[in-house]
Amino acid sequence: MLLRAWYAPDEIAGLDGALVRAKTRSRRLAGDADDSLRRDIFLSRLSSVVAAFVTSPRLGALAAELLGCRRVRFMQDVMMEKGGEQLPTPWHRDSDFWSFSGIGALTIWIPLQDTSPAMSPLRYASGSHLAPDPHPLNRAQIACIPLRFRVTSAPLALGDVAVHHFKTLHGAARNHETRSRRAFGIHLIDADARVRAARYPGQSEHAARCGWDRLADGERFTDDVAPLIALTT
Repeated sequence: MLLRAWYAPDEIAGLDGALVRAKTRSRRLAGDADDSLRRDIFLSRLSSVVAAFVTSPRLGALAAELLGCRRVRFMQDVMMEKGGEQLPTPWHRDSDFWSFSGIGALTIWIPLQDTSPAMSPLRYASGSHLAPDPHPLNRAQIACIPLRFRVTSAPLALGDVAVHHFKTLHGAARNHETRSRRAFGIHLIDADARVRAARYPGQSEHAARCGWDRLADGERFTDDVAPLIALTT
């Protein structure tokens, strides 16, 4: 789903400034750690501005409506930056990394600049969230994605928001512009979901990053791990 002009450009400019400051602090705290992804997730823990943004009632209400659930929890945020020299983002499902039971989860994808076709915005395999989701995808399955599904992609303007279900196949081609393609992802989950033991290596790594590994198999998410979002102010 693509929501045009969901935010005012100055709202995203303010978010971007807060993200840059939080990312600088995150890298300073991480020092020489090898896990670069760790430095780019949970920037909301380092900035009150980012924290307020990712837990806003407006986003919570959108996620609750799309998922068809009563309450929503904030799960994770991640800042992504792709320069022209970097490899494409391979086809994947977010469920490759998340293991839980419940209605589901959503990713709110927010570009931090106008994203032209040459920058290769995210592409989606429409309807793939309803198909079986083998883990991991093998080469033959990846090659068949354009044959099995209608692949969609669209340029994004500052203030636009893209939303996809956690089982939707998505990825991105290489950025062909000289400037970096930057985006901020927010993951929101059905508040009644329960932790499920990891079945794949990526899920185990994610559980450790997010603190899910502190919860037992079948246990409900707690506010310290996945804060509940108030749907009204």
